[in-house]
Amino acid sequence: MDFNRPTIRKEYVPKMGNRLAGGDTVRTPDRVPSGVEVSLEMALKALLARAEKENPHIARLSLRLLSKGGENIVLESSGAKHKGTVYKFNFLNSWPVLIASSMGQEAFDAAVSAMKEKQSTREADNKELRQYFGDTAVIPQRSFVWNVPVSFDLAKSLMPKQKLHAVGAAESIPVWVTMQRKMDLRSDDVLSVTGYYPEDQYNRPPGEKPTISDEAYDLAHEILIGHEPFGTMDHEKMDAIVAMYPDLGTLNMMCHESPAFRDRLADLTSRLISYAKETGKVLDLAGDNNLLLERKEKGWKTILLDVLPGIDIKFDDILPVLEKYKTADGPSRMRLGYALNVLNTVRFSNALAEISGVKERIAIDGLEQVPAAYWRENLPSLLQR
Repeated sequence: MDFNRPTIRKEYVPKMGNRLAGGDTVRTPDRVPSGVEVSLEMALKALLARAEKENPHIARLSLRLLSKGGENIVLESSGAKHKGTVYKFNFLNSWPVLIASSMGQEAFDAAVSAMKEKQSTREADNKELRQYFGDTAVIPQRSFVWNVPVSFDLAKSLMPKQKLHAVGAAESIPVWVTMQRKMDLRSDDVLSVTGYYPEDQYNRPPGEKPTISDEAYDLAHEILIGHEPFGTMDHEKMDAIVAMYPDLGTLNMMCHESPAFRDRLADLTSRLISYAKETGKVLDLAGDNNLLLERKEKGWKTILLDVLPGIDIKFDDILPVLEKYKTADGPSRMRLGYALNVLNTVRFSNALAEISGVKERIAIDGLEQVPAAYWRENLPSLLQR
């Protein structure tokens, strides 16, 4: 075996080929689309027909639906001049504009202004990512605002749990759109560095056991929230970490097979930790294919495809939960949602540090005072579909 070109063992690797930017599921023949996806596809088909008549830019693109994530609808262009380009329609940050369309011109203008400000902030955030991870790590992209047709059916498909009686009657609204090149994520040379929320392993049908034991969860949690490495790493501890983050099984093996790969992962991990400590900002490391390593002739290249979360979250956003978790009323569901993302970024970054030999850690004072059981009992409901 060539130890400088480790094998990506498919028995451990999550399905990477059917994904696109930011954990957005791509329609493939071997996967039955969900009811939401079917209704979304029908609504979009009708709206694209309208859009192609009303917006010459959209007409030239010949768009088709690829996926829907938690923030974006992703469409691919098959137009002659734009083939291989994806367009991400940011419905999460455009949603307030749709709601405000029924609240008068002043409210509508304010919502559009807030969306554009967020868009401008995102561009600054991407510039900051380049400073920490390098210019080539961030996929080049352009953002703009398009006037896009909307409908009640589309809104219902996008936000099925939202109350839709307040949705405005506007036939079209300004929508935040991002354009970037499409990556072939089916390649054997592309590896997703993904730490999906381990608490979701507790969301199982009645009578079915979680895929992680309480003992493994508690041990991994204790190891991964510390200020420094957790002493000697034996098989029991590593097994607990991989049980918490199954995708790490592949990365751990590759680190043992290839010193060059381990060094590359260590460099990426050090940059993740430096970014966290110096900016205080949380990245989205839970989405499949948000963070990638791509094998090149001269080594592995880091690609930050979609690591910026839809809602800005800081590490300090977990502090209200640490203060209120023992109180009778407890923290709000929104606060727990922030804590979920903070906690996940802390643990997964530190897990990467464990397997790649990095000594630095992300740590939050007071986090060790909250028992692991609190998180595994209170966070899974936030992830229920």
